[in-house]
Amino acid sequence: MSAELAQQILDRITADPDAFTPGLTGFASVLGHAVWPEDHITGDDISMGIAGWACHLSNWRLSTDDFGRAWAFEEGWDERRSVLELAVELLDLDSFALLEEDDRGTAIAGLRAIANH
Repeated sequence: MSAELAQQILDRITADPDAFTPGLTGFASVLGHAVWPEDHITGDDISMGIAGWACHLSNWRLSTDDFGRAWAFEEGWDERRSVLELAVELLDLDSFALLEEDDRGTAIAGLRAIANH
């Protein structure tokens, strides 16, 4: 699952490079404080890091609180998970290091390593 998800993230980054901001631990949006699984993401409106993309492509709703922290929610708003912690689980990582990597080339290389595993 993690290899497939990493490839999906790479595909999205390739399709719309402006929708990827390495090191961003949630998302940045001009549209508001929430991103729904069915939302079509373009770099004109929303940018996400690896963590945000992992959660979004796994059908989690994303939202930020008043302090700018990013959270992921399943179907309802009952279960709230940290975007970073959920992405570590979804991508089967040992730490936040790849998710917080702000060098674009290094971040993409890390995703490729997961996708090719």
